[in-house]
Amino acid sequence: MFSCLTSWLKADNFEGKRRFISEQDGLDFLARLVCEAGSDAQFNTRLKTNVHRLLSDLILNDDGIFEDRP
Repeated sequence: MFSCLTSWLKADNFEGKRRFISEQDGLDFLARLVCEAGSDAQFNTRLKTNVHRLLSDLILNDDGIFEDRP
C-alpha cells in the first residue's frame, strides 16, 4: 500500500503532496516510520526504501509544494 502512496505523490503531484502534508500529517507519519526503521533490525527493507524515496521526493520538490501559499 505504501508503494501506491509513493507512486501517487511522485514528481508533479503537488496538490497530493500538499494534502498529504497538511491534511494527513504526512511528515509526522514519515518521521514515525523512519524512527521505527532505525530501531527495528527486522523492518521491511522494501518499505524502508519507499519511505526514503518519498522523503527524497518531498525534499527535491519542496519549492513547488507550497509555492502559492504566503
